[in-house]
Amino acid sequence: MTTYAVTAATGQLGRMVLDALLALDVAPGDIVAIARDPRKLAELEPLGVTTRAADYGNPGALYEALQGVDRLLLISGNEVGRRLEEHTNVLDAARGAGVGRVAYTSILWADFTTNPLADEHLATERMIADTGLPHTLLRHGWYTENYTGQIPQYVAEREIVTATGGATLATAARGDFAAADAFALVNDTAEEVIWELAGPGWTMQEFAAEVSKAAGQEILARDVTPAELVERAVAAGAPEGGARFGAQIDASIAAGQLDAPSEPLRLLLQGREPLTMAQLVAAAQH
Repeated sequence: MTTYAVTAATGQLGRMVLDALLALDVAPGDIVAIARDPRKLAELEPLGVTTRAADYGNPGALYEALQGVDRLLLISGNEVGRRLEEHTNVLDAARGAGVGRVAYTSILWADFTTNPLADEHLATERMIADTGLPHTLLRHGWYTENYTGQIPQYVAEREIVTATGGATLATAARGDFAAADAFALVNDTAEEVIWELAGPGWTMQEFAAEVSKAAGQEILARDVTPAELVERAVAAGAPEGGARFGAQIDASIAAGQLDAPSEPLRLLLQGREPLTMAQLVAAAQH
């Protein structure tokens, strides 16, 4: 019997991973869902899933929550600037509790991307390697929902302003990443496995065309320079630091750093095709 634990289990990705583990016929009694407030997972308890309370800021609770766990999926923290401290707590607890393998949700091309979010992910990857534990690095591309979630704003403004330079974004649905994470957690056996996970590619111009079709009105994708993007965001009331951060992300996309083959994701989806951007745009309108 192998016991699988998932941190941040009440988050959007974590909750989907739990469902994906069950879909893989992992016995509910072999799943441990760890969350700050496990009461939000009460519907899983009748199935036999174990729920335990712990957050990334509480090393003692993490140690207790990881008792008896063989394989751990560490879902990255969502507070930029605190991730490394939080992940250190989880990894120290995992090593102390005798966890046998760690999988971590990192960022696509973590070891060379200029995306400003990458630094904490790469530092975490190195820290995982330093533990000496067998591990899997699940380097996620962007969620397509990062963009489909903004469709009402795009429709209201009738344009999408971007500094991505017409580059390809190989995004995937959150649920497809979750299914891939679950499959890798259960099946990876090598000492170290690195998955660069990306979905079918598209451009912002293609995205604007799909949004236009779904909304029944023309939405234009307008490319600007990173400096112009910052200027526009600040004029709209955004803090300059946040505006520059967003422009850096777009610049990394323009440099091709959010593009990757989708075959690894298909492999972890057991041959199933990942959902396309067009499918997710259409679904967002219902």
